[in-house]
Amino acid sequence: MIQKGFHTATIADINPVERKGFAYVDISLEMQDKILRYSVPANLSKASRLGAIVMDFGLATDEQLDAETDINLSSLCGKPAEVLIEHVTKDGRTFANVTKLAPAN
Repeated sequence: MIQKGFHTATIADINPVERKGFAYVDISLEMQDKILRYSVPANLSKASRLGAIVMDFGLATDEQLDAETDINLSSLCGKPAEVLIEHVTKDGRTFANVTKLAPAN
């Protein structure tokens, strides 16, 4: 299991998906010879997790999000990122979850 804390990864792929009638964006991260998936709601606004990612990586400004400008999420592929891993225990099993994604320094 991947240790909790901050790790460096590469954004490998980005895919829009639908689960139980809701739209999400799955971000695949390559890290330590593993592929992790970070799934965020597809809502693209200043207050959303996806909006924060887009702004942190410099793909859009607040004004562009407000104007609903088309943003090419696939341009994130190949970029280095810092990910925060937290451990969550559910039903006696422990999972390593990605809880934050930001550009690598």
